[in-house]
Amino acid sequence: MRRSAGTSEARPDRSWIAALAAVLVIGAALRGAYFSELRRDPFFLSPTLDAELHHYWARGLAFGEWRVPPERTDPRIQTTPYFRPPGYPFILAGIYRVSGGSPEAARGVQLGLGLAGALLGFAVARRYAGRAAGVVCAALMATSWNLIFFEGELLDSFVLAVLTCAVILLLRAAGDRGAGWSSIVAGLSIGGFALVRPNGLALLPVAAGWLFWVHRRRGFRAPAWKAPTLLLAGGLLAVLPAAVRNHSVSGEWIPISANGGINLYIGNNPRADGIRAGIPDLESLAGIRGWTCFDYPLVVEGLSREVGRPLGYGEASRIWAAKARRWIVENPGRFAGLTVKRLALFLGPSEIGDRDLDLTRQASAVLRRLPGRFPWYLAAGCVGVALAALELRRRGAGSIDAPDRDRLETGILLILFAAVYVATFLPFFFNARYRVPLLVILFVFAADAVVRAARLVRERRWGAFALAGAAFLAFGSLASIDAAGYEADRGEWHYQRANAFRDARRLPEAAREYEQALKESPRAVDPRRDLALLLRDQGRMEEAAQLLRSALAIDPHAFEARFDLAQSLAASGRYEAAASEFEKVLADAPRHAHAHLSLGTTLLQLNREPEAMAHYAEAEALAPRDPLVAFVVGRALLSRGQTDAGRSRLRRAVELAPDFEAARKALAAAGG
Repeated sequence: MRRSAGTSEARPDRSWIAALAAVLVIGAALRGAYFSELRRDPFFLSPTLDAELHHYWARGLAFGEWRVPPERTDPRIQTTPYFRPPGYPFILAGIYRVSGGSPEAARGVQLGLGLAGALLGFAVARRYAGRAAGVVCAALMATSWNLIFFEGELLDSFVLAVLTCAVILLLRAAGDRGAGWSSIVAGLSIGGFALVRPNGLALLPVAAGWLFWVHRRRGFRAPAWKAPTLLLAGGLLAVLPAAVRNHSVSGEWIPISANGGINLYIGNNPRADGIRAGIPDLESLAGIRGWTCFDYPLVVEGLSREVGRPLGYGEASRIWAAKARRWIVENPGRFAGLTVKRLALFLGPSEIGDRDLDLTRQASAVLRRLPGRFPWYLAAGCVGVALAALELRRRGAGSIDAPDRDRLETGILLILFAAVYVATFLPFFFNARYRVPLLVILFVFAADAVVRAARLVRERRWGAFALAGAAFLAFGSLASIDAAGYEADRGEWHYQRANAFRDARRLPEAAREYEQALKESPRAVDPRRDLALLLRDQGRMEEAAQLLRSALAIDPHAFEARFDLAQSLAASGRYEAAASEFEKVLADAPRHAHAHLSLGTTLLQLNREPEAMAHYAEAEALAPRDPLVAFVVGRALLSRGQTDAGRSRLRRAVELAPDFEAARKALAAAGG
């Protein structure tokens, strides 16, 4: 009997639409709750490290405001090749143009775009395993704490989640069609991915190979090599503007960014641990102990002094890479051990970022209630792959129909993407945000696993269901073992929060976090030093000096703490003691430009003018682009009657920092 068109059986099943809508509503509610909570977070108030650079860079692009943050070195973005990939800062600049430059609005936009990423995840999983899997994948992307957290940061991770889905969908479309615009657009998407994360360039030849295989097996009319060729052309076309721009400012051909060499050296040197972005000999190279991307010009200048000639960013990158390769050749066992550790970190339970993300999650009322343990996503994804492979094997090659062949092609593409992406990070160092694209691919396979498990239950195939469940539990438990031996540093976590509160001028909260950092890590030097500076700014000079002395008792070579102590002594008029401390600073850090500068000023107070001027000259030689150095030296020269030389220095200070009000006033008073 034929069913009537009006019966419920004849109507198409639209339940997936309601389910997807519910997922998006839940995802929006979670993001709204997290955004409300995030607004009280110190890192929301004051971005740090890479987020701070992205904020500075994006505001410069959007509004032409290249005002360097206090206590940061000018990164010289306008006049040097891109040190970091430019993709995300340009996206953030676009958001700033629309939102008026507000980091708060930018975070809100990114959280909203996270829902768009969930929709793209639905599309990828639907293409691979059907609508039900698409809805599950969207649910995973909408509720995973990892993705929600990164959407609220001024970092590139949320863009990579969206781009991963876009690349897969566009490659899949290129595989469905003959050679033409679809292949070029797919290549452009991979190039766009690389502009955000340069190791994405490694995906180009692999994607071209996959496309060649698909077109050849489908027997399209055009030669099988044509679509891959167009794909490669699209990818190279996407990165060409960055390469041309880099060449225009430096004369060097740098495809995207110049950080590859130093990142390789960070991952492979005598002090490398696979996690921390430390540079050996940084103190002797640049006169600094810790560094951020703002400091890279100082690092290149230090490397230039080491090799005896000025270096461009491209040549500096090649030197860093050569150092890394030399260390690898000389230490093959250590390199192998580090590589295994990095793989264990990439596939393991630790959420290591610019700050410890597990501790950050625990501190969040929203995030700690959400799913997101990476080992279990990994286990679910692997079970999904295994179940799909077993089903294909059980049915046999002869019974595979067109949808199954499509699924096979898509599955192979996803696996190739994940394998190449992970492999390109293994020589470097680990950060949890680097594995966001891998997480997205795991969501697709995990969604398929959930749908298959539900089907086993409906079909009452309890044995197969129990086997799949046992595999999931075994694999998840194994992946949850911290094979890399990482331990969260609660003291460092509180110290980073304290610095963010300090930069946001929330000083009582900063002081509490510094004290908590010292409670967690009683022998830490940096929290002592920064708490001392906080107390000094409040006029509590003796307490500050006591903290600095205790820091030096722990580490006599903590030259930054000694520098601060010397400045405190000079400010209180104890010039002899201050000069002695400045000299000790320079014994440990001879290239500390501000120590030379301060010592010169102190020696002038002691009427030791020839020595003072020698230290001023050394400060100028070490930091020729530092406006503070030019300002201080200029005032000293004016006070000694050297009017022309003093005016020249003050003019240079104003040229280097047009908003340097003290330098402008001094220059005007000098008739300059």
